[in-house]
Parts: sequence; C-alpha cells; structure tokens
Amino acid sequence: MGNQPTVGNTAFGPTGDPGGPLISYYLRNAGVGFTSPIWTAGNLGYRSQALATVTFDANGHGTAPAATDVVVGQSLANPGSLTAAGFTFNGWFAAASGGTAVTFPNAVAADKALYAQWSVASAQGGTGSGLAATGSEGTLPLGTLALLLVSTGAALVVRQRRTA
Repeated sequence: MGNQPTVGNTAFGPTGDPGGPLISYYLRNAGVGFTSPIWTAGNLGYRSQALATVTFDANGHGTAPAATDVVVGQSLANPGSLTAAGFTFNGWFAAASGGTAVTFPNAVAADKALYAQWSVASAQGGTGSGLAATGSEGTLPLGTLALLLVSTGAALVVRQRRTA
C-alpha cells in the first residue's frame, strides 16, 4: 500500500482563520481516518464538520424524497407528506411498520432511514364496501328483474319438480 499522499498544511488556504475553509466529511468514514482531529491536529486549524445521510423509504406507495445530508448535531426539517391513490399517509417513522411517528425538526446524530407508513383510505361515497358508488343499491327486486327479462324478449321459466 505504501504511504498516503499529503498535501501540506496550507493546501486549502490560510489556517486558523474562523472564516477560512470548512472541511466536511461523512461520519460513516470516521473509522477509516476521516475525522475532525485529522483537520485540526498538528496546528492545521481548519474548521470541519461531520455529515450524516438521511434516506427516505416510501414503503411501497408514492415517491420518496431524495436522500439528504445533514450536519451532525443539527436538525432535519420535515420532508413533507406523500400521496398515493387509495392510501392515507400516516407520517414518517423510524421503522417500516409500528412505532411512533418522527417529530420535526428531528435531531441527526448518525446516518438513518425514515419510512413512510400508510393506511388504506376510507371509501368516499357512503357504500362502506370500498367499491365505487354507482348510484344504485346493487340489487334488483325480483319483479324488476322479471320485467327486464320480458322486455328484452327473454322468458323466465320456472319449473317445479313433481314428487310422487
């Protein structure tokens, strides 16, 4: 592997300046040497911040927002509600099912995923069956059925079985 290359202690501009360069790194890479002390140790004096990635899972309905990076220790704003035909969006949760809805703003300490949870939308129109309302009760009285059959030229024949 050999030695890793270095770029010197002023490669990113003046050091020690509070308005100087800001080095951002992903918190998930901290275990492989990308940590804040690397940038501030040895009198480098660069400001640094760790980032965490928040991903969103639509959980089978709607379209999830794109993943976003948040500075560790800061808060995530509400990504908004989703929509999907036939479903009601119940909120963002830390698990795909169950649990309590996440509140916003939401503090971020590490990478995390948020899951949309849904419930089946109640039927609109009053039938309560989940089927679209058609304007009828769904059944015809026997007399109306017979009238329809006769008017279309069909005959309804009722036969009784003889018992001996």
